[in-house]
Amino acid sequence: MHIKFLETQIKEIEQLINDHIKNNKDL
Repeated sequence: MHIKFLETQIKEIEQLINDHIKNNKDL
């Protein structure tokens, strides 16, 4: 159960990082 939770958290964080990188490239 904890592993599943961590996997979900990691995916969310990766998405946030990807969005942040895209925003920086636009600048």
